[in-house]
Amino acid sequence: MMKRDKLTKVSGGRVVFGFILIILLGFLAIIIQSMFPEIFGIRVEWLLIFFIYVGIYKSPGLSIFITATLGLICDLTSSAPVGQGFFCAFYAMGVARIFSSIIYVNRPGIMFLTTAAVTLSLNLILLLIFLISSYKVGSVSLLLHFVVPSSFLTALISIPLFSLIKHIDPERGGYYLARFMREEKVVPLL
Repeated sequence: MMKRDKLTKVSGGRVVFGFILIILLGFLAIIIQSMFPEIFGIRVEWLLIFFIYVGIYKSPGLSIFITATLGLICDLTSSAPVGQGFFCAFYAMGVARIFSSIIYVNRPGIMFLTTAAVTLSLNLILLLIFLISSYKVGSVSLLLHFVVPSSFLTALISIPLFSLIKHIDPERGGYYLARFMREEKVVPLL
């Protein structure tokens, strides 16, 4: 049984401020991802890290809204086929949400495995679509040399980035950016 004094509701200002902050950070991730190209075919998927963060730590409605906004921005700014960024955004957010509902993802080792699994499975799906559409069979070297190292590098970078985002996210207790907003007490209906 929960005590009434422990129930708090995040104010609406924190939710709006958190939404704007995550959108701006996601847009910054798009800029960083376009500025720093791949090195020897290996690259960090900065935007996927934000989709995974949103899937794990945000509420369902807000995560869908953030993912749709950033997926649309990703589609508009990339030269990929229309809808690929939107699909990648919702896939990463959805799988991360499923993982977070099954296991406690807040530990660094589990975060690494979750991010690696999401990015590796998404890259495998995109690689499979590419191979089927171009009728190239047997490109396993592409998988071993580029997709797996990129997924593990993205997962490795996601651990400190998740803790940094959690530190500044106003919904997760980011004190320095949201100290002017107040918390509201919630009285249970029962």
